[in-house]
Amino acid sequence: MPLALSIIHSLENTVSNIAFLGLGNMGVRMCQHLLDAGHQVVVWNRTAARAKPLLSLGATMALTPKLAVANADVVFSMLRDDAASSEVWLHKQQGALMALKAEALAVECSTVSVGHFDKLVNRFEAYGRDIICAPVAGSLPQAEQKKLIFLVGASQAQLMRIQPLLNVMGAVVHHVGEGSSGVVLKLMVNSLLGVQVSLLAELLGFCEKFDVNPRKAMDILAQLPVVSPALASAAQGMLAKNFAPNFPIDLVAKDFKLLLADAGQAIKLPVTKSTGAVFTACCEKGGGDNITGVYKCYM
Repeated sequence: MPLALSIIHSLENTVSNIAFLGLGNMGVRMCQHLLDAGHQVVVWNRTAARAKPLLSLGATMALTPKLAVANADVVFSMLRDDAASSEVWLHKQQGALMALKAEALAVECSTVSVGHFDKLVNRFEAYGRDIICAPVAGSLPQAEQKKLIFLVGASQAQLMRIQPLLNVMGAVVHHVGEGSSGVVLKLMVNSLLGVQVSLLAELLGFCEKFDVNPRKAMDILAQLPVVSPALASAAQGMLAKNFAPNFPIDLVAKDFKLLLADAGQAIKLPVTKSTGAVFTACCEKGGGDNITGVYKCYM
């Protein structure tokens, strides 16, 4: 066995002191897997009731992010957006950064902007602490089944340290590079999915206008290389009118805004901009649906 894999294998059986910040639908499931693997986990969430099922599995609840991380070797955060991430890590009184041990490693799993993550890195470095990014590809089913794909921006040494824990929560770990590289790739992943789903929604509406059965159309398209498994799955949800929010449409709109803000005026992204506008418009009509709820605009 190669040395790196041997080290990772040996670390997988080591119990870690972990703090987990943010217990949304994804965070709860990720944290549960860590507890099931026998790790000591302190949790924090803005709404404390979200922690209740985890407490029965052995988690400890902290009242603030600062208190949650005080004894942690590794700290994961899974938060909604830049603003939530900034508040949890950098708040002057209750933020996690100021309470981190010198040897602790912070892991930002949230979908945030490149600009925000770079700001976090600068603040952490100024305080002599380390943060890496490890956002995930996948939604609730993948989180439940430990099939998340982690997109890691870290040094090789940091990756080796964190990979055993990522393996507990997911199925694949990709080392994208260092710094914010994982954040860049995550925004690309979500934008690619959003563009495809939005286009499929309008094309299903197109075929209905010409009295072509959309289910039959999808049965044929799904056999062609132009349709990915993810798109075929999205089509099933659209045609079944199942819009339960595995990937809420308001978060899709948010991710497009993050990517466009990072691109600024220097990088031209006309398709991304147009698709982002579609999802923003859908949210304004009542955005509690899944990403597939964009189909309602064309039904």
